Amino acid sequence: MKTGLGKPAVRGLKKVCARVVKATGLKVDGTLKKGYKYIKGGKVVKVVPKKKPVKKRVVKKVIKKKPVRKRTVKRRVVKRAA
Repeated sequence: MKTGLGKPAVRGLKKVCARVVKATGLKVDGTLKKGYKYIKGGKVVKVVPKKKPVKKRVVKKVIKKKPVRKRTVKRRVVKRAA
């Protein structure tokens, strides 16, 4: 017999001893444990939660306002006839 070459393990099954195979994710009464589900073919697999999409943060451009310059208006000098 060749060592190292064997049948690939079936997902959801674990070998307890030489002839006893136990399904992971099943309770003693045969119901599913929390976090496990059945897939096609009757296999029991652990549920992997989906990652939430990361929202891209958009940095708003700050528009700098130019300082308002006060314009000085020259006063007219009114000449009065005396």
